[in-house]
Amino acid sequence: MRSVRSNRYTRGVAPTSTVAVAPRLQPCLSVTLTTGVHRIVESHAATRGNDIALIGHENTLTYRELNQRGNALARYFIGRGFRRGSRAIVKMDAGPDLAVVLLAVLKAGGAYTWFDGRVAKRPDKPVLAERSASADRCGQGGWPYGISIEQDVEGDEQRHVVIDIREALAASACHAPNLPILTRAADIACVLPQRNGLPGVRVPHATITALQAHPLPPAVGWLSEPGALGLWRPLMAGATVMLTRASTVAAAAA
Repeated sequence: MRSVRSNRYTRGVAPTSTVAVAPRLQPCLSVTLTTGVHRIVESHAATRGNDIALIGHENTLTYRELNQRGNALARYFIGRGFRRGSRAIVKMDAGPDLAVVLLAVLKAGGAYTWFDGRVAKRPDKPVLAERSASADRCGQGGWPYGISIEQDVEGDEQRHVVIDIREALAASACHAPNLPILTRAADIACVLPQRNGLPGVRVPHATITALQAHPLPPAVGWLSEPGALGLWRPLMAGATVMLTRASTVAAAAA
């Protein structure tokens, strides 16, 4: 055995301490993948999986259930053509199901733009939307209600495959392990919706994970806002996010 100086990622060991390691030390995969927002949720699922993560109008999810459903849905997105660095347009109401969808997008290595069920304008670039057989309703002049995943890009033309929400959530019902997809702090996690003709703001994982510096109470009422960035702050803290109508009204009045 030989002694080496611990790096700043070694859990529970000060940077200046010395630890004994085997001669053939191999890099730990869990250490190299700790920069993504979803990796923090995964750590809560592993250490406190039975804790309540989300309380919605009709359903409740523990951290383990949230993580497993996100894993299964991420694999489903990848099977439909979603790739690392791609973007998903998500148009659905706020609730536990939304958290599952957004988490799945991050787990698949991509970024999302979220519209909270209201009619949303399409991007300036032309888009070919290939609807699935069970695609749901579509707002007038806007994105279909559901998930539109970016499949490929040809010049100025973007192609999206539209997935029905019910179809996607049904695919997330099975259990699945975490995905070994590398996520870097500088990778884009969210693209805020366009406003007044300006391009959408690209938000990296590092910007969202920096929110951990602010303490939170054990239970938090979340009021939906553009990008759903506020949703990640309590989830990264391991808190319970209350999405019931009563708590949403209380959060709005606070």
